[in-house]
Amino acid sequence: MRVVHKDLKHGKIKLVVETLDDFWHLQHLVEPNDIVTAQTWRREREVGDKLRPERLKKRRVTLSIRVEGVEFHKHANRLRLLGTILRGPDIGKHHSFSLEFGSALAITKNWRPEPVAVHVSYS
Repeated sequence: MRVVHKDLKHGKIKLVVETLDDFWHLQHLVEPNDIVTAQTWRREREVGDKLRPERLKKRRVTLSIRVEGVEFHKHANRLRLLGTILRGPDIGKHHSFSLEFGSALAITKNWRPEPVAVHVSYS
C-alpha cells in the first residue's frame, strides 16, 4: 500500500492499493463511521416520458461515503466498502466502493494513538 498523502492533523490519509495484503490491512483499518472518498461509477438518472426506461448511462464521479460495512473477498481480489453517500450526487443514498489493485482512496477518521512500548526489566 502506497501512502500518497498524510494529514493526521485533520485525520486524513490518501492511499493506493498495490497488493493483496493491502486489502487485508484495509479491512482492519477502515471501520464503521469512517469517511472514505474515491472515484467510482454511478448511473445517471434521466427524467422522461418513456414507459420502458432504457439502460441508464454510467459516469465517473467522486463520492464520499460514511462506511457502514467492510467486505473482503479474498478469492475475487476485491474489497468492498459499503455506506451512505455524504458528498457527491445522490446524497443520502447507499453506495459501495469495489476496490481493486491500483484503486486510490482517502480515509478520514479519528486515528487512535500508537501504543507506547513499555519495557520492563526484571532483576
